[in-house]
Amino acid sequence: TGKLVNHYGKNCVIAVELTSSPKTLPDAIKGDAEKLQESLREISRWDWHGAKLVIEHCDSYSEQNKDPQKGFLTLNEELQIVKLFNEEQNVQLGLTINWGRSAIEGRKIDEPENHVAYASNCGVLSGVMFSGVASNEDSLYGAWRDLHAPPQKAFDIQHYEDSSLMSYDNIRNTMNSCEIKEIDYMGIKLLPLPSELPISNRIGINKDAITLIRKALDEMTEKVRFNQ
Repeated sequence: TGKLVNHYGKNCVIAVELTSSPKTLPDAIKGDAEKLQESLREISRWDWHGAKLVIEHCDSYSEQNKDPQKGFLTLNEELQIVKLFNEEQNVQLGLTINWGRSAIEGRKIDEPENHVAYASNCGVLSGVMFSGVASNEDSLYGAWRDLHAPPQKAFDIQHYEDSSLMSYDNIRNTMNSCEIKEIDYMGIKLLPLPSELPISNRIGINKDAITLIRKALDEMTEKVRFNQ
């Protein structure tokens, strides 16, 4: 972050995302909440030049997700770590929900909404990342794989993924699951496929996804105005 701040100026980096790896499986090496806390205590002493340290929740092992893509600590474990850390340290730690990874964990499209609402109610939600997922094994993005599918077609966007479960309605519903004004950031993490796609399509996928997010935000703003 230091080099970026020196080049772009103060507060150019909002957050630095971390994960609670390694992969946890019943008969393998397991993630350790206490070790993660020790690591956080150490790195929180470093100079992050104003950037907030944030844990991005990745799909954890569960009855629905016995073959996890990431298999890191559970959301409850991460929430407890963040809450305890914030109570004992001067540095505020946050938690981010990734739409696709939460959908993978629960094997359902409303799991991201549940995770966002839960983290928000606990007072630790820092960000929401929109990364899609498919449930069709025959699609380019496979079934419940962490391959960052673009959103479904909506309105007049030109770049989309038909097999994606991340629809405009799901994006909007996820935003409605928290107080948007209270989080630090939203973002996208998308993988254009196939790999031969030209650069114009790759840029288009990202621009169109941002268009949908902005439209959902505008819709929420209009709703607030109407209710007032």
